[in-house]
Amino acid sequence: MIRLSVLSPTNLIPWREQAINNLVQLQAKRDADRKFPPGIRFRPTDLELILFYLFFKTKDNRVPWWNRIKEVELYNHCPEFLAGSCS
Repeated sequence: MIRLSVLSPTNLIPWREQAINNLVQLQAKRDADRKFPPGIRFRPTDLELILFYLFFKTKDNRVPWWNRIKEVELYNHCPEFLAGSCS
């Protein structure tokens, strides 16, 4: 005999909470993966910039979610504070 599980409001709440917890954990992992380890220096080659950043920017003005390059409006900041605003 096959038993079918029927979702009701009473058994849907734990499932929903578990789904939300899974999403929060996934987002935390993605955020942790996006951070550079201390001491790493960002020096991409011209080819890397073209293939992994500029190609996506010219194609549809969006870059992949894994992109680690922050965009900063240069004219809104004093030059002395730009490096600190990107970290």
